[in-house]
Amino acid sequence: SVDLPRRPMRATSRMRPFTALAVLLLQSLSAACQSPGEKISMVWVEGWADDGNATLNSLVQRRDSINAVSLLGVVLLGPNATFTVNNTLIEQQKYYQEAGFKVFVFLATEDSNISAIRKVFSQPNELADGLLKLAFDNGFDGYNVDFEPITDVENPANNPTIDDAQLLATFLVALSQRMRSIGRSVSVDIMTIAGACRSSGHWPKDLGPCPWIRRFWQMDMLSESAGVDRIISMDTYSLNNTEFSVAVWYPLQYVPPERFAVGLCPQFWQEAQQMPTKEDLDLRFNDIKARGVRELDFWVWRLEPELLKYWEPFWPYLRDWLASP
Repeated sequence: SVDLPRRPMRATSRMRPFTALAVLLLQSLSAACQSPGEKISMVWVEGWADDGNATLNSLVQRRDSINAVSLLGVVLLGPNATFTVNNTLIEQQKYYQEAGFKVFVFLATEDSNISAIRKVFSQPNELADGLLKLAFDNGFDGYNVDFEPITDVENPANNPTIDDAQLLATFLVALSQRMRSIGRSVSVDIMTIAGACRSSGHWPKDLGPCPWIRRFWQMDMLSESAGVDRIISMDTYSLNNTEFSVAVWYPLQYVPPERFAVGLCPQFWQEAQQMPTKEDLDLRFNDIKARGVRELDFWVWRLEPELLKYWEPFWPYLRDWLASP
């Protein structure tokens, strides 16, 4: 059991960019990033901020299957190279580091409208400087970037374009280069095949694949060698075995296995009230092993018994994969 002290809530702070001189000084501290041969088994963690040490202890008990976390709620990106940091959570994430987990701070935007996301990208170098300083000061292992623009099914003109994909790629290059200079890494969550339509934050059940949101993630741009360290597919959340295999195959036409990660989603199985079968998981993990994938990422970890029930079939497969060469 890990005893995580309760800390008083402090007001969030508005961070301003790091200076270019400081970036140059930090580049002298260059270190090796994640080893290409290292396997990562990461969970996105929700609800960890208010439950004392319960979430942390539950993950410590699964250290044979989970070795990394992406912690939600720590940082929100705003316009013009600013971002909001929850000071309490930036302190508490250190206890996950001390427990032996790799810690990747989840980066999301304050507003998911594409017009607001464009303002986030308005000063990519200045924003990357500020995020570099935050990582350097607090010792976590990197960032997990998750920008999911809300698509407007009533107004297609208010949707992502190829130009937005270039803005995303430019920001990721700026952030990744800086983070590698201090031995840290950056991943990005993508939907290049599925991209279901949604409106006002809701996911209508009667809408099929959305042509607009897919434009936001362009594999030819994201695969640039100077860019992001790992590309995490959310298309592989699919419960359909054929769709899963296609979603694994497609990004690997652009990036090598060490730069690709497969997302798996026990929550989707829960929502469908469909427990994954041995056939489902045999196919997935055999495909993962055959293609040399070195990172798996799971949405989502919350201390809800009904959700955790759908995690149970994954554990033997995950332990086996993590322990294998």
